[in-house]
Amino acid sequence: MSCPSVLSRFLAADSGAVTVDWTVLTAALAGLGIASAVLVSGGVEDLSHEIAGTSTSSGLLRTGFGPVLGNGSFENIEGFLRAGWGFYSYNATMQGWQEISDERFEVVMSGYSGVTAADGDYMLDMDASPGNLRIGQTLTDVRAGSEYTVSFAAADPQGGANGNGVNVWFGGELVGTVTPGSARMQDYSFTLTGGAGDGSNRLEFEGLGREDNVGAYLDNIVVE
Repeated sequence: MSCPSVLSRFLAADSGAVTVDWTVLTAALAGLGIASAVLVSGGVEDLSHEIAGTSTSSGLLRTGFGPVLGNGSFENIEGFLRAGWGFYSYNATMQGWQEISDERFEVVMSGYSGVTAADGDYMLDMDASPGNLRIGQTLTDVRAGSEYTVSFAAADPQGGANGNGVNVWFGGELVGTVTPGSARMQDYSFTLTGGAGDGSNRLEFEGLGREDNVGAYLDNIVVE
């Protein structure tokens, strides 16, 4: 057997082995990349679902990167007692809110007294039994000096007969007053400045009008 023939077969065999090795290695790397992508993708998706679930279950509402407002549509009524017109609680707190005047929370169902909720199934009556409410919560993630907009809907089931309305306070300062004068929900908005007033970033709503167990209905509070 000649030397060239042996060398030719060796080179052919060696180059073939190298080709096979590179093919196997490339396939392994590609498989590892796909597996890593699937693992990361699945983890990110699970995390996003966890975050979304936590936000909704806690009653917190975040719009973009603005402040966090809890239970702005008064849909979380856990622990409330049932009544023919809606739900009530003798406790001066509900999810996200504190009742400063120590009145009870009364949440009426959409359609009651001819008023349709602006968002969800319930609205807060700002004149509970036996007096006007003043509710509040401290906003989180507020940047000092930045301007935000608080928007909400309000209606007067008595059609303005008894002056039902709402004062809006922020940081201990009055930022606006609304008197709907109609049983149809109307939208309102005011500008808030982070750190204004006493710097507490506390948002409050105060019921106005004759204290006769029926006040302005408040709903769909959003800060962005």
